[in-house]
Amino acid sequence: MGSITNLVPIRVDASSSNGTVHLIDSLIIDTTCLPVSHSSLSNNSTADVSILSLVDANASHLAESLIADAEVYGAVKSSKVNIGRLDLLSDKQLYQTVEDQIRKQLMIGLGADKMTLISRGDGSNEQITSSSTVPTPKNGVVRIKLRIRHENIALEDEFDYDVNTSGIDGFDPFTIATNIVKDLNLPSEFVTSITTSILEQ
Repeated sequence: MGSITNLVPIRVDASSSNGTVHLIDSLIIDTTCLPVSHSSLSNNSTADVSILSLVDANASHLAESLIADAEVYGAVKSSKVNIGRLDLLSDKQLYQTVEDQIRKQLMIGLGADKMTLISRGDGSNEQITSSSTVPTPKNGVVRIKLRIRHENIALEDEFDYDVNTSGIDGFDPFTIATNIVKDLNLPSEFVTSITTSILEQ
């Protein structure tokens, strides 16, 4: 079995409650430098920090950041119409949907079944365990279709990807993309495009 990687892919796909805005985004989170760190949570309370509270804090932070970014992007994109900044943060249904999607994926990425080590920021690592069950899809196999063009080079490929192995070194999207680029002798710019394409599907 391979070693554990710190990269966790996060995919968000949600609509506003009135259906006027559709938010789609992909992130790659490094568990050693989460936006809300283990050490910042443990400084704010006297109790030990569980994996669940760490996931909840980061899911909330990331959901708010993504929705705030969508508000700004929507205002810039529609500046010719002059409708102003979109008010998405007050849409509780959108916020809850985005937060739930991020929480589920972080739970899989930080799951106790992977024996994940999370950096505490003070140089020491603590093994985090959880008694909760990590939600996993029944059939985590996704058909990935790559259709990428950089300058005069076109890449078309299809393969099956098991999302349940995304946290295991050698099976994460970045490593797969790096191996495809090496195997096909492609320019290094393809690594980012292939990784993004895998995450978006």
